Amino acid sequence: MMAATGALALRTTRVARVTALVMLAAISTLRLGAQSPHTRAAPAADTVLRDVRGRVLRPGGDSGLAVANTRVTLHRVGRDAAAPIDSLLTDAAGRYTFRYRHSGDSTALYFVSALRGGVAYFTAPLRDLHVEGDAATVLVFDTTSARLPLRVRGRHLVVGSPDSTGMRKFVEVYEISNDSVFTRIASTTSGTFDARLPAGATDVAAGDGEVSAEAMQTGGDRVRIIAPIAPGVKQFSFSYKMPSRVTAVTLPVDDSTMVLEVLLEEPVGTAAGAGLKAVANAASGGRSFRRYLAQDVAASTIALTLPATARVTASVRLAIAVTVVGIVLLIGFARAFKRRGPAPGVWSAQGAESVAELERLVTDLDDAFARIATPTADQRADQFQARAHLKARLAAAVAVRDGLA
Repeated sequence: MMAATGALALRTTRVARVTALVMLAAISTLRLGAQSPHTRAAPAADTVLRDVRGRVLRPGGDSGLAVANTRVTLHRVGRDAAAPIDSLLTDAAGRYTFRYRHSGDSTALYFVSALRGGVAYFTAPLRDLHVEGDAATVLVFDTTSARLPLRVRGRHLVVGSPDSTGMRKFVEVYEISNDSVFTRIASTTSGTFDARLPAGATDVAAGDGEVSAEAMQTGGDRVRIIAPIAPGVKQFSFSYKMPSRVTAVTLPVDDSTMVLEVLLEEPVGTAAGAGLKAVANAASGGRSFRRYLAQDVAASTIALTLPATARVTASVRLAIAVTVVGIVLLIGFARAFKRRGPAPGVWSAQGAESVAELERLVTDLDDAFARIATPTADQRADQFQARAHLKARLAAAVAVRDGLA
């Protein structure tokens, strides 16, 4: 019993750290439009010959199975342009080699991708003069439309105050995990993941995350994801509205959930059910959110009791939106930095994401890792996985921004 209690306390502490980052993001996001992206010094263009020597592997054996004769592409993604710059076929051992020089924008990122089953997988950004080994390995997976088990690692619900039209906005952020060795794809009759909506939800819309609006379908009482879900963790979000006159809201919890979090802006609102317990409030910019937390939740329901309050101004609605954006970005960053397990990049149109912010997150992730004097094997693995996750989002965001996807 003591061991179980200690584990719960440790996980509660980790979730608290995520929420602290979430609320700080609400403040920092206000300044994103006025700041230049964080940049890192780079060699002068076209002066240094670089190379990357890697392999394309799929799961199997002790160290992976070689994928021979598959197309591998070297990409350049910068603020000036984004495009593939070279490609080749892997040899019988799945090996590839590219030589290239930096050009144009000094903050441009270079990485390698390989396709399998119509899904693209990526290396981390190529920052060194010579890249090989794990940093140059592209791990790919076979695809299946079978109902692979997916785990809900996190579900975060943010409920704002009523706006000037008398509507409350709800934002839900999901983190789902595919712990198999297959990339799950949608079939002709079903998507890859479904999330049920509360009765009466309207104006359902896709939010920030790793699933574009085009890969999210809404209809009836549910949101359906049709994007491929590769092994590892995928994050997505969506929003909906409900009239402020509705003061009792019941939300279904259809899947067992490792971490369930509810944030209520209204101070007299309450959340119950699903094992939720009130914890310390989360504050941002002088505003406070009542916070409820539960862990290892079985299928159940969440019962919200909300007050019939006066309408708020447009400036408060903007602040709520900023907070929600910060929550989506920071939950993803904190999760990627601390989790374990495979996390390859997966191509998906990311039109809503900020290229500058993603560039900054990649750099900040590298800087945080560089401050670890003697990283463990697990920390090295976490760093590699988190970088792959972020740069895949960056590549997709740039492609959409520049009209390439």
